[in-house]
Amino acid sequence: MSKLVRPSLINPDMKHLCLLLTLALAAFFAHAQAPTPAIHIEFTPEALGKLQAKYPDGNRFFSFIEGRNGRPAVQFTPLVESESTVSFNVIQIPNRPSMMFTDAATFDFWARIDKAQGHDGLVKFKTQRGWLATLLGKSSDRAGIDFTVHALNVDDTFAPGYVSFNLNLALVGCIRNDKLTDIKVGDWFRVTWVFDKKRGIFFYINQQNYMKCYASRPDFTQMNTQDLFFGANGGRYAPITGSIQDVMIYQRALTEQEIKDLP
Repeated sequence: MSKLVRPSLINPDMKHLCLLLTLALAAFFAHAQAPTPAIHIEFTPEALGKLQAKYPDGNRFFSFIEGRNGRPAVQFTPLVESESTVSFNVIQIPNRPSMMFTDAATFDFWARIDKAQGHDGLVKFKTQRGWLATLLGKSSDRAGIDFTVHALNVDDTFAPGYVSFNLNLALVGCIRNDKLTDIKVGDWFRVTWVFDKKRGIFFYINQQNYMKCYASRPDFTQMNTQDLFFGANGGRYAPITGSIQDVMIYQRALTEQEIKDLP
């Protein structure tokens, strides 16, 4: 007696089409649900002009370049004459509501260190241990916060971090992921800082968690009064020899999953 085999209602070609449609819809909704920044800073003269950015004519000591994946970037190139004589410039973006925070904030951007050098604590320019350079600062001479990189040793490796002039932004009770490797000069890397009054302060490198500080409770009072600086901090200290692109600022704390899913 022959066995009755029920024919499939969907042929193989239709199954393949359904799979492609499902993947396309998943990608569409993932993109549609991507977080929207309060401000996206692109480094072209036109984009900076719309933000009323201030920088010297002639772009001396910095230039607009093609960065990662062909995106516009800015490259800072200080002129070092001696350890006590360094010429550099900054790009300054006036403070505005989209750069002020109430309960939480997220800073996300790409950066590249083009030469391992920066200021030390005695305002001398160093190329080995002890140097500090500013990726961006929302600061003045003694108020606000700077996102920095600092030297680890003499073989051109360094680690991102930040310097706060406000004790309420100090890192407390931090757990560090030591599995992440140090960053090398010439490599693009992604920096994401999350500040949350309820949960703490969290730091990501290349969308992987680098540091969790659950006991820290950020206060945005000083930061909210400061302009945004690139090339050095607001006190004209710790200039960077490197490049920055696509600065995204959010007025909320992105979750770890949202950070992993950022395009």
